[in-house]
Amino acid sequence: MKILILGFGLTGRELYKYLVNKGEKEIYITDKNKIEVENAMFLSIKDLYKSRLYFDICLRSPGIPIQSEMYLLASLLSKEVINDIEFSYRELINRNIQYICITGTNGKTTLTKFIGHCLSAIQDKSVYIVGNIGVPMCSIINDIEDDSICVLELSSFQIENLKYFKSDYSLITNISPNHLDVVLNYDFYKASKLKLINHTKDLNNVFVEDDILRKELNVKSILLNSHSFINNKMLNKHYNFTFSFLAKLGYDISNELDIISSFKNERFRQEEIVAKNILFINDSKSTNVESLMNCLENYYDFKKRLIIIGGIYKSDLIELVKRKKNDSIVTFGKDKDILFNKIHAEKSYNSLQEIFLNEQLINYDIVIFSPACSSFDQYKNYIDRGLAFDKCVNEFKKKI
Repeated sequence: MKILILGFGLTGRELYKYLVNKGEKEIYITDKNKIEVENAMFLSIKDLYKSRLYFDICLRSPGIPIQSEMYLLASLLSKEVINDIEFSYRELINRNIQYICITGTNGKTTLTKFIGHCLSAIQDKSVYIVGNIGVPMCSIINDIEDDSICVLELSSFQIENLKYFKSDYSLITNISPNHLDVVLNYDFYKASKLKLINHTKDLNNVFVEDDILRKELNVKSILLNSHSFINNKMLNKHYNFTFSFLAKLGYDISNELDIISSFKNERFRQEEIVAKNILFINDSKSTNVESLMNCLENYYDFKKRLIIIGGIYKSDLIELVKRKKNDSIVTFGKDKDILFNKIHAEKSYNSLQEIFLNEQLINYDIVIFSPACSSFDQYKNYIDRGLAFDKCVNEFKKKI
């Protein structure tokens, strides 16, 4: 069987390892960067045009845009194009695995991790947390036990190439404009998220966290419990949604507080640091306007707020961000000037370091770092960006 791996990032490398171990002999790899690996042949886009090769299957990595030349050409040359989620599902089809899938624009990683955490605590089956969370599903094919539970975080890109995959339960957090720099438009992005509904075994097992979206889709509501576990509104909503969902599945959750206290949330999602009576919020995971607005709402009661946004600008919705009378907004990074003009900021800087050197931070009650932009102009990813902000705060602590 001729197999083309499209994109050789983390997912592509895990697919390659699995296929080699399985004994596949005709593996081809296409990527924007030249790749040299044993037991596979690298093909550039030019090579694909010239090779006259046709493939039985193309395995697309989630980082390859569906409208890119690379994807469109591979589609023409392949009998079918799927991703590692669909591929892994087929490999595991007779293993009696229960799939719980989570998608959405904001909050899906936290929700995925917390559902997996709860299931590990309240029942005896093995639980695997994979997908867009940073663990490709194909990396666990050889290790996953029969009769287990797979909790999957799915991006819109991963949902696009699902074919036969069926989820036992599907959860959608919310949908707001995102990735508009690499998708056709917002409607296309939204449709790709909602495609998960068609890949759910029973439509009664689709649950939506956002009230407005749930009413729009006419999806039945699960009876949410209204406990207030912590002060963070965003996490309280996820916790209540999770416990209500698990109760719907018939699980008895009598030790809610113990489960929450042992849960470690995603890094750089509204993390709090205190220095010199100033509360610093590290929300580096904020890559869109909706997450910024959520963060500002959660910390609305502070009188003097410094709000830091910046990176690679993605959405005109930045103009919808509501500011209070005493708020100050500063921008940084590649698109600092665009953001500065659109949101009427006070100042713009080249980097986070410049902000900490030049801003009088002691004049503020809270410093909110919620970039609302991609990080790739100056950082490897949002984690690298979050670590950079932490470093700036620690240096500020030493200085004062």
